[in-house]
Amino acid sequence: MSLRSAKQKHARIEAILDAAETYRVEGTPEWPKLAELSEETVVDSVRGNPDSVILKGDRFSGIMNIYVILKVHGDDPFEETDAFPARFEGHFEGPQAVIDTVDVSVRSFYVGTGIEPP
Repeated sequence: MSLRSAKQKHARIEAILDAAETYRVEGTPEWPKLAELSEETVVDSVRGNPDSVILKGDRFSGIMNIYVILKVHGDDPFEETDAFPARFEGHFEGPQAVIDTVDVSVRSFYVGTGIEPP
């Protein structure tokens, strides 16, 4: 791989990571999986994993982690933080990466509860 193509690949991966970090989960088809984990679920941040990114022409895929704050109100209120992995796919519009689909896994939240995750 030439230095030029290595720099271009690096720039594309950076664009994908930027798209992951600015991805708004709220309001997407994946949001209900996260929202039902607590009385109030707040997305703290989203981080893409650069080692997971696969580039194929103008398409890409990879893994991101969605970090949330889970809040329970009432007589014994508490907050906890958790992270959930998500696979994503997207495409490039010029130099900008656009995430098309995300599939969040909340299985880890339900381990040992006897409840089947959505």
